[in-house]
Amino acid sequence: EALEASRRKLAAFQSLAMMSEARRWCCRGIVRLIAALQVGGHLREWKTPFNSGRERFEQRFVVLHRVSLPAPLQYEAYLQSTDASNFDEAQLLGYAGDCFESSSVCLAQLQKHQRFAQNITAQNAEYKALLRAAMTNKTAVEILKREAAKGVKTDLKVTFDYLGGHYAVVKLARTTQQQQQGHASPIVGE
Repeated sequence: EALEASRRKLAAFQSLAMMSEARRWCCRGIVRLIAALQVGGHLREWKTPFNSGRERFEQRFVVLHRVSLPAPLQYEAYLQSTDASNFDEAQLLGYAGDCFESSSVCLAQLQKHQRFAQNITAQNAEYKALLRAAMTNKTAVEILKREAAKGVKTDLKVTFDYLGGHYAVVKLARTTQQQQQGHASPIVGE
C-alpha cells in the first residue's frame, strides 16, 4: 500500500511537470507569434497617453524587484530580449508553430499519463483551454505563413481572445471592402 501511494504521488508530480512544460511551450509560442505579428505589420503600436514603456515595465515587474536572486531584469535587457527586428516574419512564425506543436505533444503525453495520476481531473479545465489555445494558434500560424508567402499586404484583421483567463488565442478575420463598415468574416478563432 505504501508503494502504491508513492507511485501515485510520483505520477501526480510527473503530471504537474508535464503540464508546466506544456504551459511553457504555449506561452513561448504566444510571445513569438506576437513578435511575428508586429514584424509583419498586423499589430499597430499602442500609444498610451499616460505612461511610457519603461513606466509600464516598472509597474508590472516592481513586485519581482523585492527578490534578490536571481537579479531582477532591467528595462534595457528586457528591450534587447524582446527585440525581434533581426528576424523576419516567416522565421518567427516557424518558431511559434514549433512551440505550439511542442505544447500539443506535451499535452498528448499528459493525456496518456493521466490514467496513472488521480488528480488530473482538477486540471481538466486548464488542460482543455491550453490544448485549444495551442491548436487554434497553430492553425493561425499556418494561415499567417500562407499569407506571408504571398508577399503582399493582406487584409487580415487580428484580434485576441483569452482561454481559461490565461492563454491568448489569435483570431483572424478577412476584411473585404464591403465588410469594412461592418464586421470582418472569421477565418480562425471563432
